[in-house]
Amino acid sequence: MSKWPRPVSHFGCSLVLLFLQLEIQSAEIPEIQTSHMEIAVVQLIETTRAKLEKNLNSAEAWGRLGMVFHAHGLLQPAIACYQQAARRDSTDYRWPYLAATALRNSNRTDAIAYYAEAWKLKSNDYVLAVTYADTLTRNGQYEDALALYKAALPINEAQSFALIGLARIAFIDNDLVEAQTHLQNARQIDPNDREIYTLLAQVHMSQGNEEAAKEAEWLARTYPHAKVLDAPIIEAMRSFAETAGAFVARGKRKTELGDYRGAESAFRQVLARRPGLAFDYGNLANVLARRGQHAEALEYFERGLKINPNNVEMLSNQSLALMADGQLDRAGKKLIKAIELDPNYGHAHFNLGVLRYRQRDYGEAVEHFGDALSTNPALTQAYLNLGTTYAAMGKFPAAIDVWKQLERIQPNNSSLIFNIGLGWLRLGQDAKASSALRKAFGLEPNNKQIATTLIKLLATSERHSVRDVLQAITLAERLYASRPRDPVVADLLAIAFAANGNFDRAVRYSEIALEFGKADRKFANEVRSRLERYRKKVTF
Repeated sequence: MSKWPRPVSHFGCSLVLLFLQLEIQSAEIPEIQTSHMEIAVVQLIETTRAKLEKNLNSAEAWGRLGMVFHAHGLLQPAIACYQQAARRDSTDYRWPYLAATALRNSNRTDAIAYYAEAWKLKSNDYVLAVTYADTLTRNGQYEDALALYKAALPINEAQSFALIGLARIAFIDNDLVEAQTHLQNARQIDPNDREIYTLLAQVHMSQGNEEAAKEAEWLARTYPHAKVLDAPIIEAMRSFAETAGAFVARGKRKTELGDYRGAESAFRQVLARRPGLAFDYGNLANVLARRGQHAEALEYFERGLKINPNNVEMLSNQSLALMADGQLDRAGKKLIKAIELDPNYGHAHFNLGVLRYRQRDYGEAVEHFGDALSTNPALTQAYLNLGTTYAAMGKFPAAIDVWKQLERIQPNNSSLIFNIGLGWLRLGQDAKASSALRKAFGLEPNNKQIATTLIKLLATSERHSVRDVLQAITLAERLYASRPRDPVVADLLAIAFAANGNFDRAVRYSEIALEFGKADRKFANEVRSRLERYRKKVTF
């Protein structure tokens, strides 16, 4: 009688085949108790089982029932079905892969054996390689894991998971320089992965570099979650789940991905499956608000708050829908109540800061953005808003200090760095402004606002070390080539030529700017004033 062999060797070793501990003597479909299950789950299992009974020789039918079981936490029946699927199609990597997934938190040894079989069938799968290697690492089989992580690197160079795995093993081996190198490379790929900074802090601390360790720990706290690596087949398995809890999880995942329509559908399915819990109404209200359906969102917030009137998260989220609906005073009352209930709830402070900024109460906005950051460092948007509030108050040094803190977290945020450049300009610090604007331009060269600000600074700065008229002309000509009918760009090119003493060309482009921009009276008057100076061969 044939059974599915289980390889017990690891990556890079010869295969030794043993029989599975959970043996299937025949093609009997596993029996389960369904009395405690939700009706929708029972119906799905019965329908899937009926289809399998019509074709017991179908690997796909066995695998599908396995995924249905798996999605609802029925792991042993799921594994039994995956075994039957593999007996009928031993070339499909999905069945040992899913069996490994079902076992990795309860029986790591068997999970590793299943991963080995799946890897043998599909050795070009990045997610499989990393997941297999992670499991080997947790089992203390570092040499095999190391080989797998290295094998994964060329499969997908745009993902950082294999590098993090290599860093973890290097740290375990006390090779701190190697660990740090891998982590820095991972950071270049994905600067927002919390796990990178968590491990980097440990490396720096082991090196005796306490300041760098504190910096890494601070960065780790700014990211609420480590990134998760899931395979399409795992997502496909999860999609079979019909419980209310599964739809909650699905809705949250879709919300994180920005798929608000899909999230709305999932959260409505939750309410169709069980009497509404407070957070069920809140979840649906959140995505409705994000889709701009504020009236309906407020209705569901009220339903949730009727069940739990002291839910600070729902009160805070409701305030956003109220603000979007123009009900600022009511939004403020909701937020004040949330903060009174929980003074350490950062999101409520953040939202009240946004509200006070809109009301031009900048002093209180500053206070609440600061409280948001002290209670929840992951609310990094509060740095940007706090700096913007300081700028609105004319406190540009304070604004720049805050924005520079955010730059440590988001070094490639061109809009943030542009704001820093503008702040330096307002303070008359042309050299620092030039450095920031050049960095922003390098990150986003097609951004008109960044380009025009940099070009004007290079053409007109009174500081000799900053002024670079030839580069200003080069950049302006490049921008004009892509926007030949843009009056602002034509005017900018005229300014650059005039700064270089080429008044004929300055006049020409100034006339073009005037032709295309004559509908804007203020702009046209400014261009006419400059045009007169160019004709007199005068720049400033």
